[in-house]
Amino acid sequence: MAWRFKASKYKNSCPKFPKKEDWITDISTGRLLQSFGNHIKANAFYMVFNVDNLGGGALGILPLNSTGRQGPDLPLLSAHSDYVADFDFSPFDDNLLITGSHDCTVKLWQLPSSSKNLKNSLNLNSQIVCTEERKIENVLWNPAAEGILAVSSAESVRIYDVSSCKKSLSLDEHSDMVQGIAWKGDGSMLATTCKDKLIRTLDPRAQTACQELKGHAGQKESRVSWLGNKDMLFSTGFDSVRQRQLFLWDLKNPSSPVCTHSMDTSPGVFIPFFDDRTNMLFLVGKGDNTLRFLEYTDRTPHITDVAADRTEQIKGAAVVPKQALDVMKGEINRLILLIKNAIIPTPYIVPRKSYREYHADIFPEVPNGQPSMQASEWLAGENKPLELMDLNPSKRAPLTLRAHNLNAPGSNSITNASDSVDPSKEKKLLKCDSSAENEKKSTADLSIENNKESTINSCTENKSKPANDLSENNKELTVNSTENNKESTVNSSTENSKVKGPLTPKSQRRASETIMQKIDSLNAAIELSHSPPPQRKFQKGNCVLDSKKYEEKDNDVFSDNKVAEDTKTEHSQQTRKSCNSMEETKNSLSEEVRETKDSENEDSMKNDNEATPSNSSCTEDNSTEADGKASKIEAECNSKKDGKECLSETPKVPNGAIENKICKGKVKEETPEKTVPAKKSVSTPSRFINIRQLKFKHLKATTLNKEHHIENLKNLSRNIPGESDLFQVNQKRCAVPLSTTGGCVAIFELNKPCRLPDCGIPSLQHGTNVTDFVWDPFNDQRLVVACDDAKIRVWNIPEGGLKDSVNEPEFMLIGHQEKIYFVRFHPLAKDILASASYDMTVKIWDLTTQEAVIELKGHTSQIFTLDWSPCGKKCATVCKDGKIRVYEPRVSTEAIKEGTGPSGSRGARVVWTLNGKFLVATGFDKMSQRKLFLYDAQELGAPLDIVELDSSPAILVPHYDEDSSTLFVTGRGDGTIFTYEVTHEAPHLNQLSPCRFSNLHQAISFLPKIACDVSQVEFAHAWRLLLTHIEPVSFKVPRVKSNFFQDDLFPDTRVLWEPALSGSDWLSGVDAEASRISLKPGNMESLSKAPTPSTKQKKYDSTDPEIFKTDEMKKKELIGAMTSKLDVREDPLEQDLTEGVDSDEWEE
Repeated sequence: MAWRFKASKYKNSCPKFPKKEDWITDISTGRLLQSFGNHIKANAFYMVFNVDNLGGGALGILPLNSTGRQGPDLPLLSAHSDYVADFDFSPFDDNLLITGSHDCTVKLWQLPSSSKNLKNSLNLNSQIVCTEERKIENVLWNPAAEGILAVSSAESVRIYDVSSCKKSLSLDEHSDMVQGIAWKGDGSMLATTCKDKLIRTLDPRAQTACQELKGHAGQKESRVSWLGNKDMLFSTGFDSVRQRQLFLWDLKNPSSPVCTHSMDTSPGVFIPFFDDRTNMLFLVGKGDNTLRFLEYTDRTPHITDVAADRTEQIKGAAVVPKQALDVMKGEINRLILLIKNAIIPTPYIVPRKSYREYHADIFPEVPNGQPSMQASEWLAGENKPLELMDLNPSKRAPLTLRAHNLNAPGSNSITNASDSVDPSKEKKLLKCDSSAENEKKSTADLSIENNKESTINSCTENKSKPANDLSENNKELTVNSTENNKESTVNSSTENSKVKGPLTPKSQRRASETIMQKIDSLNAAIELSHSPPPQRKFQKGNCVLDSKKYEEKDNDVFSDNKVAEDTKTEHSQQTRKSCNSMEETKNSLSEEVRETKDSENEDSMKNDNEATPSNSSCTEDNSTEADGKASKIEAECNSKKDGKECLSETPKVPNGAIENKICKGKVKEETPEKTVPAKKSVSTPSRFINIRQLKFKHLKATTLNKEHHIENLKNLSRNIPGESDLFQVNQKRCAVPLSTTGGCVAIFELNKPCRLPDCGIPSLQHGTNVTDFVWDPFNDQRLVVACDDAKIRVWNIPEGGLKDSVNEPEFMLIGHQEKIYFVRFHPLAKDILASASYDMTVKIWDLTTQEAVIELKGHTSQIFTLDWSPCGKKCATVCKDGKIRVYEPRVSTEAIKEGTGPSGSRGARVVWTLNGKFLVATGFDKMSQRKLFLYDAQELGAPLDIVELDSSPAILVPHYDEDSSTLFVTGRGDGTIFTYEVTHEAPHLNQLSPCRFSNLHQAISFLPKIACDVSQVEFAHAWRLLLTHIEPVSFKVPRVKSNFFQDDLFPDTRVLWEPALSGSDWLSGVDAEASRISLKPGNMESLSKAPTPSTKQKKYDSTDPEIFKTDEMKKKELIGAMTSKLDVREDPLEQDLTEGVDSDEWEE
């Protein structure tokens, strides 16, 4: 039969999507950065995937067959200090994982030998393989040679021999960033895709490019994959019109692709997965919801579409190795799909009538997972084929985890963080040992093993010994010490009873409780002393080593032998101290029991501050005092009659204190202390005593009736820069930018709500684009407008509003060299204006003289915002360089304080709060998450509080109401106003009820406090700008007695609508405070003076005194009814009639 009539054995393969309960759900993968990796990888036992924790520097690790919800119990590996761009499992060692990150390092990790050892925070062994000067983009193991790793960074590809920690080869044939790398099936060649739109095949050992293929014409990312051992390639990418393509290349004819397969115009990058054993090709697009299955044939048309199956939106994908497939169910391939917050295992099943027998015709032989050669052989130029195995379960060994064997005897092993490093010290990544040092280390280990027996017999001898052996001996000594403690405790309690006479039942119970409490605390301390060290997060400072040192020393990455031996010595000394501590604790426990009877009369509150030991090293004196005082408090607590009293009186001892208690040297005997008269026990405080009461917690935003709206607004400008608020109101009118030619700003009277005409709206015409505008806070008729021609125009609006369009301002301020970002009026001084420009300067103008009087310098990039302090002495700015600066303009033109502000270049805002004590900045993080940052205005160090909001491109514009200490934040295109109360105590930003609206607004502007209707408990009044209308919004607090003036909500407010001093006085150095007035209307009574309501007497009382019975009377009647039913029996009992046995008979 001709080949074209032969049906493929796999054409009917279809994915079997599992039910949702078989997914892996509740994992943190909602926001992943763009990278050239696949975001998920799998081997026969584990799967590893990106998570958005720790800025992307963490990886989630799960067993391959995991299902169900993970949540906070998801095992996380804090791998890098920056985003993990790519990672890969070793094809020959199931517990080896390589990771490459944007922190410019590549690390090798040793996973647990059993999936049962996976826990929430993993503390795995690791080593740095290399450090590059640029971000790591791709890491990929050689499929044939063990220990050969390819790493791409920027325009270069490096080949590393991981087993010897050396950079072996360097490929610098690329002219632009490398986007993807792929090994040939036999490991002899390497293919890369580059941003220069060329596909290169490289011979790494010759360090040359063999061929260059003209790849895809699109600007987006492309991928490449070999067809097993064949000299053929698959490549995926985009054409010039953004249509996704699949190319098939034959390296014998590289001038053009053998086959071109065009698809849709989706923006998702295709990830190709080719199975060279079955010729099945899977295309998974990032962001797609479709799985594409194609087949390759060596004859035309070469590529055949088989199926396209829809699923959830895919973020990444991986293929499971053949050894892990369930072949007895016809599983020919298995994909693992990473979606938003879940993972879907998707097996491809070949349908058969029965799966009772193994179908050998659909399962060809596959590599057995053993390397065909070592790294040295591959580097010498050898090529060996991989050994194959049969997937028939009856002919192959059971699937087991292949042990780590990358570092052969004589080479260095991976640094063991849990054994060789002291838990109290920070984990450090050290360099490799030289060969001579390794020989010394092996000799030292041999001598250590010879002394192992003597070390077990005496744990106080100072012998050099591996940490794991010491830990085993320590466990044995701990068990024996615990048993001795229990025996000595029982014996001491018996002796105590003989010396002091018989104890009362009450004192016996106390003594026994004390003994058991001491034993339990001792056992808990023993367990803590042998628990693994806490997980250490790798910071960039102690991860990344100097790249020059790496080049000089061939990128050595294993730990120095001398430092490792010192660390082991410290661990052994700590273990010997633990042994001595157990012996001393055994002896001291019996003496503590004798003092139990008198412990009631001692004052437990005396030692509150002394119960917690210091975190210093385990010295004998400090540890003895801490040990004695902690045990004394325990004894006093156990002697209390009520266990609940102990909870409020006994301070909690942290874990570090328990570890210090175990880590003692010789414990001194306790000296008798003077007795102190007992004090009354402090009752347990209420659980709600520390709950912060927020007066504005339940604030409510209400849109006023339509009769107050300004409707039919058209041509609203959307080109105003993000530094502008876009919309400004005062007590009389509002200013709105229009998108008509000439840079028009329309002025609307707020007291004349109406439906605007379709055209002919009077406006201010500037002849150029408007960048920002602001009303004079002390003059409702003056509007200042900044334009992109570097000029500031000052307009005077006539009383009653504009009648016609105006194009001549009152005057202009000229001084900036480039277009202006924003303008801000001084909050107290009249005619003082600040402006910032693209020339990276801030000018302070005196509108009276129309001149720039002060110029602030020091900005190195675009200035996002400026805000004056409430006192008017200082101003704060946020810049694109990620710095927040505080200026005192009259003192210095340079910043007096500077700190790290919000990162990113998308924009930020800043506002002073709590009378200038704190600065609140709004901005973005690296994941485009909008955040609030609260800084101490006096230090500008790390933020005191950070609040995450949501992911949105709109810049959050803040408004702070100083009377209520309420912060309002919202952005363009939002439908919600987030509210927070700013407090002096942590947490400083306390969330209030958000104000949600049914439609989206473009901006919001608040009126002064004088505009609020306090009789309706309105503490803020604002206007919302929407696309087609302007509406007023009232912010109120629900109160029961709203007919009274709420003086607890409305303190005397500052008069910010009248100047406190003139501009000339402020420039001369004069300071003044704004006057304060009360908002209380004359016809309202204050709530604090409201009369207490008296209890009203009932108008009608339906109680009949003749038949009314109290609860006591009803109780007596019930008892009497019960006793009347009980019969009095006087006949003898049955046991009284039985003849007993004499006591003499019992004695016999």
